[in-house]
Amino acid sequence: MIDLHNHTTASDGIYSPSEVVAIKREMGRKYIAITDHDNMGGVEEAIEAGKEYGMTVIPGIEISCADDVHMLGYYVDHRHPEMQTFFDYVAKCREN
Repeated sequence: MIDLHNHTTASDGIYSPSEVVAIKREMGRKYIAITDHDNMGGVEEAIEAGKEYGMTVIPGIEISCADDVHMLGYYVDHRHPEMQTFFDYVAKCREN
């Protein structure tokens, strides 16, 4: 089974990235995506935990758009400079 929409403590989730992976493994998932709101701060930890559990962790993000619309992105390169620019922009918007 697969679960493509998971939040961690990197946004509004209650479990750390590695805890999410462990819980999903107990539920029988083999593939999951980490899709925190407007950041990918939990992806690295989840990928490492996935390796320990023999699971595939897909790097993802849930991008906040206008009027309560959210867009999910999968296999996003969170290290790409343009993504870093995006993360910085979102952080500034949230401050205001």
